[in-house]
Amino acid sequence: MAGHSKWAQIKRKKAANDQKRGQLFSKLLKEIEIAVRLGGANPDANVRLKNAILRAKQEGVPNDNINRAIQRGAGEKDKGALEELLYEGFGPANAAFIARVVTDNKNRTASEIRHLVVKFGGTLGGTNSVRHLFKERGVIRIKGNNLNEDDILSSVIQFDIDDIETLENEARIVLEIKDLSSCAEVLKDKFEVLSAGIEFIPILKHTVSEEELEKVISFFEALDDHNDVQEIFFNVDI
Repeated sequence: MAGHSKWAQIKRKKAANDQKRGQLFSKLLKEIEIAVRLGGANPDANVRLKNAILRAKQEGVPNDNINRAIQRGAGEKDKGALEELLYEGFGPANAAFIARVVTDNKNRTASEIRHLVVKFGGTLGGTNSVRHLFKERGVIRIKGNNLNEDDILSSVIQFDIDDIETLENEARIVLEIKDLSSCAEVLKDKFEVLSAGIEFIPILKHTVSEEELEKVISFFEALDDHNDVQEIFFNVDI
């Protein structure tokens, strides 16, 4: 699990350094819009939307922008409507990845993602080409300093928990998707929930050399910089 935590730290540092606020806001608003299209405009009945709004507010997205994204998502599904797609394949050093994208032009996005993957020496596969290397799970992140794993577990013992990872100022709970919403609600009584969503967790970590790791991280950063890429999941041990 630590690889994804390290990747999150790299992303936060990079965002702070290059000040790509506009791109970040655009991605957050796309997530809100697609969440509305897939699950409705009521955040109390749409966990994904509720989580997307929470993250957007945490990043400082103005309420007017958030409301307009909700309105767009609830509007007619015209030619320019957003679609959610998954791209998967192998990057440098045979690192398996799954990228979740939200796009209004899947042909353009597919061409750009393929070009980017090939540029870094990887191959873009078809549907389910690397899915067997991952398991799909619910992931909840909570905020707090020096969180205790036993304390967290005692609060969610009734749920089917895969793993709890505690970091310096937050913790990550991995669990069955069916328990995601209920567990997040229980945790809110005692902790500050940062996010709750579905992720692809690697079944086995793929170890690479330090030299290869630099290439892998450069690839993931370039992929993450693409305007349509919302999330990247990978099996590399960072």
